[in-house]
Amino acid sequence: MTNIFLFVPAKLTKSIREFAPQRAQTIINGALDEFAIRLSVLECAGKQNKRAAIRKAVDALMSIGQQIGLGSLTDAAHNVRALTASSDDPALAAAVARLVRLGDMCLISLWAIQDQKNTQL
Repeated sequence: MTNIFLFVPAKLTKSIREFAPQRAQTIINGALDEFAIRLSVLECAGKQNKRAAIRKAVDALMSIGQQIGLGSLTDAAHNVRALTASSDDPALAAAVARLVRLGDMCLISLWAIQDQKNTQL
């Protein structure tokens, strides 16, 4: 299966270099967990069409994504954020669902990478 998102491993590598390996793993794993939580919040807010909550979740996802090398999600996130200002509910629902799917795929891939790194420590 080909990765359909752009992952920038340099972000994770930079974190590992800045801190002791165990501390870096704790920080990265915490960021991944927080990303998963915010993704879940986004999904729930999207299902309830709560635009303010969607915007807040998207902003958090973008910030965390930048920290862990998932800047490529930014385009999809910006699209969702822009649609919260429109009255196009079906488009917003579709964009939220797409962002959640992309986020899920990213998390699965990153958790696999982290599992490999954690076993090497």
